[in-house]
Amino acid sequence: MSIQRKSNHGRLYGVLAGLVACLGVATVHADKLAPCRSAGWNLERELALMAADAAEIEAGTRSAAAPRIEPESVYRVSLVPVGAVRFASQPERASIAPEARGGLVRLGIPSAGRYRVTLDAAQWIDAVQGGKRLVSTRFIGRPACPRLHKVVEFELVAGEALLQLSVGSADRVRLLVTRAPGE
Repeated sequence: MSIQRKSNHGRLYGVLAGLVACLGVATVHADKLAPCRSAGWNLERELALMAADAAEIEAGTRSAAAPRIEPESVYRVSLVPVGAVRFASQPERASIAPEARGGLVRLGIPSAGRYRVTLDAAQWIDAVQGGKRLVSTRFIGRPACPRLHKVVEFELVAGEALLQLSVGSADRVRLLVTRAPGE
């Protein structure tokens, strides 16, 4: 009988040790993503999607040659020197730094509404529709977040928008467009 008890205790200690290890991993994971969370912004969907594999694309230097992207997919965009890019509308923040990188992508908009553009690196983002640069409705920056450096919301009409990336120095940026919550 005492042998059976020791065996059950051994299993119990093993289960408890496993749970403690899992909690430790979850705590480390939660701490790593703590800088990604913000009061007033629910970014859980963007966090989850940005963790997925990304399609590799090269940013365009002209509107007509820009690759087309779709909402709800993650892209890893290779950027080009900003001096090589012909922006459809002057970026709100133009870079004079010779190492600045940027580019253009065309975004398919299935229906009108508010959309979020999420980037994992420092980069200025403008949305252009009908030849006009749109004013963002709101934005948030999370420089300490490994997945969501910046999230910018735009009110877009159905059809297509041109996303202009400028000012950053990274060679590549992960990009995601999602429908804003409540839309």
